[in-house]
Amino acid sequence: MIRVEGLRKSFGDVRAVAGVDLEVERGEILVLLGQNGAGKSTTLRCLGGILRPDGGLIELDGLRLPESLDSVRARLGVVPDQARIYGRNTAPEYLDHFGYLYGVPAPIRRRRIATLLERFELADRKNTVLAAYSRGMAQKVALIRATLHDPDWIFCDEPTAGLDPVAAADMRRYLDEQKLRGAALIVTTHVLSEAELMADRIAIMRSGVVVTHGALDELRQQAGRGRRFIAHLARGVPDPEPVSSWLGEHALDHSIEGDRLHYTLPWQSGAGERADFAARLQALLAEQGAPFHELEEEETSLESVYLEAMAAPDGPPHPALRADLPTRWGGEGIRAPRMFRSLRNQGSLLRHALPFYVSSWWRRGDLSWVMYLNAFVLLLVVGTSLFGQLPGVAGQVAQRFAGGQALQAGLLLP
Repeated sequence: MIRVEGLRKSFGDVRAVAGVDLEVERGEILVLLGQNGAGKSTTLRCLGGILRPDGGLIELDGLRLPESLDSVRARLGVVPDQARIYGRNTAPEYLDHFGYLYGVPAPIRRRRIATLLERFELADRKNTVLAAYSRGMAQKVALIRATLHDPDWIFCDEPTAGLDPVAAADMRRYLDEQKLRGAALIVTTHVLSEAELMADRIAIMRSGVVVTHGALDELRQQAGRGRRFIAHLARGVPDPEPVSSWLGEHALDHSIEGDRLHYTLPWQSGAGERADFAARLQALLAEQGAPFHELEEEETSLESVYLEAMAAPDGPPHPALRADLPTRWGGEGIRAPRMFRSLRNQGSLLRHALPFYVSSWWRRGDLSWVMYLNAFVLLLVVGTSLFGQLPGVAGQVAQRFAGGQALQAGLLLP
């Protein structure tokens, strides 16, 4: 389960997240719904360990951030709002690289990559570099990368942005498959129809806080007075007074407009009560020679729920101010992933990374500064692997090896 209490994050004087409480069970999709700037993306980045919150509590299956950040990242999949992919590699190369970093065994990850590329209709483009992919295709690759290791928690920031309706529907089906597998998902969007189609529960955010949340039916109950019905009459009611008087006593509200009659019953009214009400109403209308030939329930739309939430006044002070929640995260804070790990892993990392980067350089077709920068990073890795220290570090061993003079700053001169 994902548990968030009193999450806060500010950028200077701008409070992006002003105290968010969330709970997401395994096998559930929670949709964060709100306008641009409501704090949805910042909330996801805090949950994924990308940003350091100013305060609050984050727990994923009992693992608390930032103390258990490394363990969380190994079981987390993140799809950003814009797919950031290595354009000079093919999809299989790119996905194999990340599958390796996630610790997926080679036979399993290659089988999964082939299956998922086929699943998302990208198999025929497997030899095409990612720079030639459309935005929608790149978004599919980003989703495959995020779920390649069967993560327990999946965070998706606007996952269907830039997709055509068919591709968006396929993306929703895939996220639903991840839910059925037992993952807990948080998805952000500002498109109401997307939220309505994929959400088990919805949290509506405004100005950095969750103003309302719950299942869609629960939100409809909060937004509307009750169940609204429309009766389509055979003709207009000649004398509406008896019908209107009876409705005034037994319905929450009503209106008669020509050959249509509207009325509202309490949410808690059962199916039997609603059927008895309709039968009595039909008898009264028949006496007027205007029985209804169709009766339908008028469903409160998510748009109505959303607009009401946006118009509601700000609530009381948030639980973020509770004294038992962290108000300052540890000095260590959010750490970047360990690049080199231990020396025992250097050989394996180098054997995997070298072909990946060389293939990327080869396709560049020029000796750009980026290539030199990557070569320098590889030099650091090789030096760390061979000598247990970075090349150029001052010391007696380094002096004998290089035959040079050790500077105080730690660099070597010939």
